[in-house]
Amino acid sequence: SGRVGASGQDLRQRQQREEQRAGAALQVISMKRHGFGSRVHRLESCRSAINVRQAILNDRR
Repeated sequence: SGRVGASGQDLRQRQQREEQRAGAALQVISMKRHGFGSRVHRLESCRSAINVRQAILNDRR
């Protein structure tokens, strides 16, 4: 691999993304257990979309 500097950053970003996804999944699971349904899931996916947009904006800076 030629881009050594980028690979470390990619790895870090991938870890963050995995943690976010795991956290969101846990949130959804716990809320489903309490009887909240698809509305919560829609809210979660919207929030994750916002997070992705934010990450892209941060990358460009």
